[in-house]
Amino acid sequence: MGKDIHMSVVDKDSHKIILDNLFDGRNSDWFDNISCRNKGDDDVYDHLYPNYGLPECFVEANDRKYIVENEDGSHGTGYFDFTYIVVKDFIDWFLKYRPDKFAGWVTTYEAWNYKMRNVLPTDGYGDHYIKRRLDKDDVIEDYVFMEFVDEHDCSFYIYEKLLDAIHNKEIKEDDLLVWYFDW
Repeated sequence: MGKDIHMSVVDKDSHKIILDNLFDGRNSDWFDNISCRNKGDDDVYDHLYPNYGLPECFVEANDRKYIVENEDGSHGTGYFDFTYIVVKDFIDWFLKYRPDKFAGWVTTYEAWNYKMRNVLPTDGYGDHYIKRRLDKDDVIEDYVFMEFVDEHDCSFYIYEKLLDAIHNKEIKEDDLLVWYFDW
């Protein structure tokens, strides 16, 4: 079952949603990484310290439509894992840990394909195929350790959107980035 991710920015002073639908979509890997119920595979998200629950300003901004507790512990109708962080804290975390960058071992062909064509090594199903360590049967002469940048990383997308909004004076660094999920 798919889980949609919803992100908005809320003005902490006026309690109004400033940027609605900053992110409104699906990405199962990113969901695992930013969900407070599950921890994903990317350890940089262990250093993202958001607050869990509904910030009071978000509750007010949404006429309390999300705070109804269902018997199963979810909020509203299928909404769950409300999380928020100060915009500046998210930006600082992003710049320190760069979740859009990763490194590992790839074959010399995959390294060439990335350098020449900007094609990330994948397993054929869209998952990155980059080894963190070589297996004992791998031929070391056929492998290169290198750094990659994922231009489609969701955190990078949010980081850029937040910087643009700050630059355009749509939001302030002390506003709140709020996210939650539904099915």
